Order: sequence, then C-alpha cells, then structure tokens
Amino acid sequence: MELIWDQVFNHDLSNAGSKTEISLNDHSLLITEHPFTQRKQREKMCEILFETFGFSSLNIGMPSILSLYATGRTTGVSLDVGDGVCCISPIYDGFALPGSIKRMDLAGRDMTRHLQLEIMKNGYTMNSSSEFEIVRNMKERMCRVSSSKLDIRELLDNENESFKLPDGKFLDIPSSSLSRPCELMFQPELFGIEGMGVHELLYNSIMRTDVDLRGEFFETIVLSGGSTMFKGFGSRMIKELRGLDNEIKIKLFASPERRNNCFIGASILSNLSTFNRMVVSRKQFQEDPDCVFDKYY
Repeated sequence: MELIWDQVFNHDLSNAGSKTEISLNDHSLLITEHPFTQRKQREKMCEILFETFGFSSLNIGMPSILSLYATGRTTGVSLDVGDGVCCISPIYDGFALPGSIKRMDLAGRDMTRHLQLEIMKNGYTMNSSSEFEIVRNMKERMCRVSSSKLDIRELLDNENESFKLPDGKFLDIPSSSLSRPCELMFQPELFGIEGMGVHELLYNSIMRTDVDLRGEFFETIVLSGGSTMFKGFGSRMIKELRGLDNEIKIKLFASPERRNNCFIGASILSNLSTFNRMVVSRKQFQEDPDCVFDKYY
C-alpha cells in the first residue's frame, strides 16, 4: 500500500497540472477505513502517513458514513457493496452503531470471478489479468439481478447474448449466465458458499438496533458502491426484505452517482468549516498514538 501512496502523493499529484510543487506538510488528508480494521493496522497507517509522507493532520472516515453524507443525510442505513467487501452500517446522527454493523466477504470481485467461470464453461479462455479486466467490464455492462430467487431449473442455459471484445470479436454467453454472478449476493448457498444473503444481513443489522430507531432505518436504506449498480438490485432488495417481514415499511435510496458516494461524501465533509476540528495532527499522534482511536471510536 505504501508504494501506491508514494505513486499518488509524490508523482501523480505533482503531474496533475499544477505548476507549483505541492507540500504535503501543509495539507490534511481524509482517508477511509472500514470499521473492521485492526488496531495495529490503523496505527501503522497513521505512522506512515505522518512520518513518511509528512501530512500535517489526518481524518479517518468510515466509507458508510461518508456515503450517507453524499445523500444529504446523517441518519440511515448505508449498504455499501464495493469490489472486495460488503458493509452494512446503521448510522444515527452521523455516528455508526458498532454493535449493528455487518460485513459480508462477497462483493464485486467475487461476481467477476464467477462470471469468468461462466465464460470459461462456454469454451472461452479468460485467465490473464488483462482478460480479468475485460470480464469485469462485461459484468458491469451486462449482468443484472433477477427479480426473484433463482432455482436450479431457472439457472439452465437459454438464449445467448453477445459482448464485443476489444479486438472486435464477439463473445456469446447464455442470458442465464448473466444473472448468476449477482445471485451470489442473495443466495450464496446456491453456489456452495456458507452464509446469509445480503438482504438477510441487512434485516438482521437493523433488528440489532434500538426498537425505536428501526422504523426510521427501514425507511432510510441508502445504496452505495459500484456493485449496487446492477439493474434490478434495488427492487430485488425490497422484495426480499418484504419476504422476511411484510409488515415493515421500506424506502430505499439509490442515486445515479452512488458508485462514487464515498468520494462525494468525503468532499462534502472536508469542505465544512468545522473540518479542522475533526482531524488528528501529527503532533497529537506523536504525543499519544491512541488519539486516533479515541477520536474516531
């Protein structure tokens, strides 16, 4: 990770069109971190950012909270499905409720791998890293979420659909293969993976909150992350939640820009006049490294 930061901070920023050299000593950094990060990892991250790169201060933001800010809300449930992990976080008045946060280690990358297997079953070879990117692009353009649970019979092959490859050739794949990858999130057991579906985790997460807050949370579910962009994701989520409890009122918010919700929320937060009161300075960290835990947990 340090090599990536070096490329971004010491090379990419310098080549971003600015004629003046950027001094990181004069800047604060807002960096995101998932709530399940280990204490030692956070401390090491801060040490590198302060000592190696020289930032004057840091703010460590939770992606779920920032994604909620992007929609103009401070209370709600953030369902964030990215490339590597799915995180469900009930948030009240800008603060996450730690005892209710749920994590699912199935996300976009797993869907890409499954589509890769589907393609290979149909006689194509897609093994290299560049070919994996082609599969990811195909997933984002063509995969969709089925309107209801698929069973084995519905997963049988049917009509083919075509995807144009970078070399101009076409890859043909059964339509059913384009629904299977997304079904991983809702029915992992169908693919031999132990665990609950994303809708069950979301329901359980809300049910772990105070009874007086549940109604508001069920009516303020905010989708974020690129892996919620699939056609039919939102309507399927509502249908599955109602299948668990048909008495609850459900409202789901899915902005067209939700792929970038975390960045948008971070931009909003960092431009607040009060942002300087939300950071930890290099001096504070040097005097007491535990301050990065006390301030954000």
